[in-house]
Amino acid sequence: MKKKSLIALGAIIIILFAFPYLKSHFSRQDEIKLSFSKKNLVESPLPSIDLQDVGEIISESTQGGLTQVYYQKKDLRNEEYIYGYLVIEDSYYDLGQVHYDQLLFQSSSILSILSETSISDKDTIYKWTALLGANYSKSNYFQIKDKIPYIIMDIDGNTFEADLDQDGQIETIASHGTAAETVLYRWVIDKQHIEYANLNDRLNSPSVVFLNERNLFEAAIQDNKDQYTNKRYRYQEGALYRVK
Repeated sequence: MKKKSLIALGAIIIILFAFPYLKSHFSRQDEIKLSFSKKNLVESPLPSIDLQDVGEIISESTQGGLTQVYYQKKDLRNEEYIYGYLVIEDSYYDLGQVHYDQLLFQSSSILSILSETSISDKDTIYKWTALLGANYSKSNYFQIKDKIPYIIMDIDGNTFEADLDQDGQIETIASHGTAAETVLYRWVIDKQHIEYANLNDRLNSPSVVFLNERNLFEAAIQDNKDQYTNKRYRYQEGALYRVK
C-alpha cells in the first residue's frame, strides 16, 4: 500500500513538473509568428483649398475645434462626387474627394468622416476615411502642429483601431476586397514608423475577416481534402493563435 502511494505521489510530481512544458509546447504549436515590414511615417502638410471651386455645401460639422465641410464642386463634370475641406481657425485645408456617390452620402446620414484616434497618448492623431468606390476606401491619418494639419500615413481599405492584445498599444486593422485581404499595422510613433503584416499571406488564406466586436480574425483555411473551413485567431504580441 505504501509502495502504491509513493508511486502515485511520484506520478503527480512528474505531471506537475511536466505540465508547464507540455502547455508551452502545444502553445508553440498553435503559434503563428508574423513577419512585419516597416514603413516610415511622413509629415506632409495638407494643401490649402481655393474656395472659389466650392459649389453647393452638402453638410458641415464641428468636432474638437475642427470644422469639416462637405461639398460639390462648381465644375459638375463629376457631379456625383463629394469633396471636403477642413477649417482650422481662419485657414482652409483640402481633404479632396471623400465619397463617390452624392445620393448614397446624403442617405447614409453621415455627419463626419473625421475622427480622433487613440493611437498616440502624446500628440492626437486624427483619421478621415474617404469612400472612393463601392469596394474601395482609404484612411488618412494626420496630426496638427502649430495649427497646420500634417498627413503622417494613408492606408488602403476599411480600417479599425483596437488594442488587440490589451497591451496598451493601439493596432490598426485594414481590410479591402470582396474576398477580404487584411493587413495588421503596429504604430511605432516614437521611432517615426509603422510596421505591417499581411495576414492572408501568413495564413495562406484567400479571405481573412476582422471580427471587430470580438477582436478576432476569421480566415478561410484549406484542408488536405481541398475544402475550406473558417478558423478563428487572436493576436498576441506579434503572433496569431488559433481559437478553438
